[in-house]
Order: sequence, then C-alpha cells, then structure tokens
Amino acid sequence: MANVGEDLKKVLMAGIGAAVLTAEKSKELVEKLVERGELTAAQGRELVEKLVEKGMMTAEQGKVLAAKLADAAEEAARKSKELFDKLVAKGEESVRQGRERSEELRRAMEEKKKEKMLADILDSLDQLDAEAREAIRRKLAEMQADAAPGSEAAAEKDETT
Repeated sequence: MANVGEDLKKVLMAGIGAAVLTAEKSKELVEKLVERGELTAAQGRELVEKLVEKGMMTAEQGKVLAAKLADAAEEAARKSKELFDKLVAKGEESVRQGRERSEELRRAMEEKKKEKMLADILDSLDQLDAEAREAIRRKLAEMQADAAPGSEAAAEKDETT
C-alpha cells in the first residue's frame, strides 16, 4: 500500500507541475500574440480570464498579464496614431506640392501659348508686302496712342464709361 500512496503523490506532483508549466507557456503565448498585434487587449483579457477560470493561471498572474496586455495595447495605439498623423501630414504636404506644381505648369503652358502666338504672328507679318506692313505699323501706333494715359482717345473712353 505504501507504493500506491507514493505513486499517487507522484501523479499529483506531476499534475501540479504540468499546470504550472501550462500557465507559464500560456502566459508567454498570450504576450507574444499581443506583441505581434495578432491579439487585441480585449481578446487577451478574455483569454487571461478563461485561463484563470480553468485554474491554469492564478488570479495574481492573470492581473499582471492583463496589465501588461493593456500597456502593450496602449503603446501600439500610440504608435499607430503617430504613424497615422505622419501619413496625414505627408499627404497634406504632397497635395500642397501637387497644387503648386500644377499652377507652375499652367503658367508655363500659358507662356508657351503666348510665345507660339507671337511667333505665328511674326511669321505671318514676314509674308506680307511692304505696304501691308506699313498699314499694320500705323494701326499699332494709333492703338498705342489711344491706350496711353492722358490721350484724347483714352479720355473719351473714360467719359463714356
């Protein structure tokens, strides 16, 4: 009978050792899952509660692990917010730069159009005979005189408006 008592004692000790080992492994597993972001703090807390209920972990171990999970979740949330804020700032900066570049390109395109129109006009003028060129010069001179401040034509325009 002494052997049966001794054998029973060994079986109980083995069971207790397995439970302690399981609790430690469970704790490590939960911590790793939270670190990798594969488990949320709420899911981790629920898992810890189940482990405590089943006696695979003491209430004190559960509280410690739950606190670690909450800290890890808060840190992950803080880092995520920082990253999000940086991405938003970069996005806003990219949009601003895109608008500036678009405006630069629009101005450059307008300038190129003006240059092309002037080149086309000059080509057309080169093809005219001397009499037609002289008539254009006289008309341009009249237009400049009319547009000059203090000229009679400019004064008449001001009176009619």
